[in-house]
Amino acid sequence: MNHSPSSVSVECVLQSAADIDVTMRRVTLFVNVLFRNTGQQPIEQPRIVIAVSPERACEISGKILSPQLIHTLAVYVKGGRQSGWKFTDDNWFRSGKASGEYNIESIGPLTLSPGGGWTEMKDLQIECDMDKLTKPLTVNAFILAQEISFTALNSICISMSI
Repeated sequence: MNHSPSSVSVECVLQSAADIDVTMRRVTLFVNVLFRNTGQQPIEQPRIVIAVSPERACEISGKILSPQLIHTLAVYVKGGRQSGWKFTDDNWFRSGKASGEYNIESIGPLTLSPGGGWTEMKDLQIECDMDKLTKPLTVNAFILAQEISFTALNSICISMSI
């Protein structure tokens, strides 16, 4: 299916807070990813890609499930449907450490309606050991919608000189 560039459009922003623990030599970012359909047609099952650098220095956690844990730990909503977020790859930890990219999708069906409100993936935590930060810690997000990538309007960058 071909789409004109203006018919598929997603706006994405990152909300973040940082906790810098100098004693423990640890940086923790608390991130919410907000995105909405600004195009002209519904978007089915968008995917979120979280990109972190330096890739091997960061650990990701939060309310995102490994695909193997969905049946036992997923949140159920009215009507018996599952909701929440999951990593798309069974080897998400290994592939994320290697590439710095973590692919995430909704557990249940997700459709972004044109002109609809914000959809939010909350409580992503990114932790880094300060001693492993040889360059600034950067975090960005991309929304993949119908094979088109939309970059977050803002990225996060923390530089340590302690």
